[in-house]
Amino acid sequence: MRFRQILFFFTLVLGMFVLMSGSCNKNETEDPSGSCTGYVTATATGAFTANLCFDVLVSYSYVPGESLNFVTRQDGEPTYSCTIQLNAGNGSFNGPGTYTCGFDEVAYVELDIHGTDNEYYKAKSGTITITQIDEAHLSATFNVVTEGYYNAKSLNFSGTVKK
Repeated sequence: MRFRQILFFFTLVLGMFVLMSGSCNKNETEDPSGSCTGYVTATATGAFTANLCFDVLVSYSYVPGESLNFVTRQDGEPTYSCTIQLNAGNGSFNGPGTYTCGFDEVAYVELDIHGTDNEYYKAKSGTITITQIDEAHLSATFNVVTEGYYNAKSLNFSGTVKK
């Protein structure tokens, strides 16, 4: 009888370890603890829901008074990328401030998804607020409503930028 109790207890403990180890997935895109140390921490809701952490800097260029081009990526399956552009050709761009986002506005924000289902969500409306910008640094927040290029679905995309 004692042998059965020990075997039952051992099986129960082993089962708990298996369940606990199976619930962790290092490739999950959602980061509920807020421990993102990437360049952009963002949330997407609408067409899909995800907490995103863009930790790979693809490119950064800033020409004072003229343009900003900032692209980051989150690797995995699918791969997500975030593009932020400001262009004085579409209006006034003078450094820190709040800029309107959209197809023909000064500011432009895009979320791209590359994988089995490619999609490009382009900002239709919203704003980006830049608090610091120079050739080496960018601090900003954005909150935009985007539309999928292929699926035409709406997606709310908001986040914080720190470079």
